[in-house]
Amino acid sequence: MLKNFEEYTYDLTAWEAGECTDIVLEELRGHYLPLNNNELAAAVLRRTEKKVSPARIRKVISYLRVSHAPHICADKNGYYLARRRSELEDYLISAKQRIRQQQAAVDAAEHCLTAPAFWEARGVTLKDE
Repeated sequence: MLKNFEEYTYDLTAWEAGECTDIVLEELRGHYLPLNNNELAAAVLRRTEKKVSPARIRKVISYLRVSHAPHICADKNGYYLARRRSELEDYLISAKQRIRQQQAAVDAAEHCLTAPAFWEARGVTLKDE
């Protein structure tokens, strides 16, 4: 679970880790036909008549990547299954770039706490509660 995102990132239910996960994996195709969160949620609804939010689809994708299908890739168009080594390599480059950007944001926020004078000179002031 992620702090401040608990509503979306709680552990998968038994149904999500089972039937929903199976459906998502069955729906995914190659790079030529990526599916986004909304399309995958619609496929689950069509096949089960159960609503799944796009945020929960992201959680299902994360679970699948770690436990069943590390070759699930994503780009600006959606998720797909890598069929070629180059597709997975390109995805890894993109994922690592996003991680570096996130780390830079975390580092700046931590610096805001450890060097408040630096940030106050730039108009950022945090008050103690």
